[in-house]
Amino acid sequence: MENTHSDDQSKIATEHSTPVDNLDFNKLNFHGNAKAFFNIWVVNTLLTILTLGVYSAWAKVRTNRYIYSNTELDGHRFSYLAQPIQILKGRIVAALLIGLYFLLSSISPFGAIFLGLVVLSLTPILVVLGMRFNMRMTAYRNVRFGFKGRFARAFKVYALFPLLSIFTLNLAFPWVLKKMDEFKFTHITFGQKQFEGEIETSIYYLATFMGAFVALPVLVLLGLLSAISGNAGTSVLGESFTLISVFLFLLYIVVILVSNTAFQVVVRNHVFSRVTLPEVAHMHSDISFSGLVTLKLTNFLAIICSLGLAIPWAKIRSVKYFAEHTLVATLPNADEVLEQFQDDTNAIAEEAADLLDIDLSLG
Repeated sequence: MENTHSDDQSKIATEHSTPVDNLDFNKLNFHGNAKAFFNIWVVNTLLTILTLGVYSAWAKVRTNRYIYSNTELDGHRFSYLAQPIQILKGRIVAALLIGLYFLLSSISPFGAIFLGLVVLSLTPILVVLGMRFNMRMTAYRNVRFGFKGRFARAFKVYALFPLLSIFTLNLAFPWVLKKMDEFKFTHITFGQKQFEGEIETSIYYLATFMGAFVALPVLVLLGLLSAISGNAGTSVLGESFTLISVFLFLLYIVVILVSNTAFQVVVRNHVFSRVTLPEVAHMHSDISFSGLVTLKLTNFLAIICSLGLAIPWAKIRSVKYFAEHTLVATLPNADEVLEQFQDDTNAIAEEAADLLDIDLSLG
């Protein structure tokens, strides 16, 4: 273990041309456990059902506060600062839009299509507002994160670029994904400092190829099984047809899971090695394909076999895994910079929240 840790330190130091002796390496520590989180999850689920979804805002805050407060870096823990009413406002807006969509669908299909296109065109705005909210509600050592992405840039990245990639038969889509990640990661702020870094497009093409390569053999098998079952027909297979259909469906889910995992491993490890917080810290990720795909598959099977009761256990396992494989290299003058951030942040802490500080997601 000590040799592996030393290798990680040397690798990061080499990437950023920083002497190992001048860096303080720490891995994220997650202190949460499945038993404690299960109690929170059960209460959240029951109250959300009893209140027809209204309590989901409070459930999200309780969940995030538990996870953030149990995540430690260099002896300090993170904080989640959102209030349930902020979450509830966003969900009311989302619920009204969904309700309006279904109402228009029953009255005028063209009206529903128009509303869908309007919401789709608002995606760049929703991305910026969502990132701004999530970052502002996150703090470390009494210093808030932030997000400075602009709507005009978000429109290019999340609307214009995907549209243009269609004309390349989606060959440019990995580049579009790269631009999306670049927009999100390099516009995050911590105090007065903004994250920066150069992400390579070639890595996204490599990740896309690996995801397709891993999934291809299973997709071929899936196609053959589908063709065999289709040719045989339901009358010949009888009850076996249902079992085959279920098997094919589960196999399809596994294919998507494995393919996404291959892409996620390559991209996350690369992005974390390139994006830095100047004068404060560098990051590094060392998740492996075998480790992450095993985690996801066992979580998936546990949730299916337990009829959903293993969701809290799977959640804690996932958070713990990513924490254990995230390494942060703190620069020598980081404490001085953070103290300066704290002085600046405390002066702003008493100000009223922005009217746009609402969570527009349903998750």
